[in-house]
Amino acid sequence: MSSRGWAGRRVTKARAAIRSRGQVQPCTRCGRAIDLDRETWHVDHIVELALGGAKDDPTNHGPAHARCNTAAGGKLGGQLAAARRRATTQRTEGTRRW
Repeated sequence: MSSRGWAGRRVTKARAAIRSRGQVQPCTRCGRAIDLDRETWHVDHIVELALGGAKDDPTNHGPAHARCNTAAGGKLGGQLAAARRRATTQRTEGTRRW
């Protein structure tokens, strides 16, 4: 597969794999049941990509309510970036400002 983003055939394939596990499954975010035929849902990564989870591994995909996944989106990446900035700032505090 190409190195393009998470869309198109990748998502279609992941959705089909998730559906094959059963019609009603727990949300990966909140744990409540999702009826895959009646509710709006997204393919979610069980282990976040930012934490080393595999993008194309079917065992790392699960259903999430659209609302849950949208609310959680990007927060982990932002937290990791902020932690890296803090670590860099702490290391360079002793340098002179010109």
